[in-house]
Amino acid sequence: MRFIDNQYPPEKPLSTSLDSDAMVRTLSPPEAEDFVKNLLRLKGQMTTKEIETAARGEGKRCPDETVLFLTKLRSKGIIQGEISQEKRGWVWRI
Repeated sequence: MRFIDNQYPPEKPLSTSLDSDAMVRTLSPPEAEDFVKNLLRLKGQMTTKEIETAARGEGKRCPDETVLFLTKLRSKGIIQGEISQEKRGWVWRI
């Protein structure tokens, strides 16, 4: 068995725990759209990070990267979004 740069043991130990993403279900586009709309109706204006955190808390994630999916919804006129200097990122609303 050959190790990179002849290092033994490797600098980083191999992880034997489950990755947190293994417990997260990727939603279909229609499911994710409904989730985002319901979340924004319930909580009001939210940042991309807040939406990601809420989804992950329920064991869910968007089909694409969250910001890309939210941008698609914005392009379709389903949600509104704008850059917030105060929040340092995108803020989304219905």
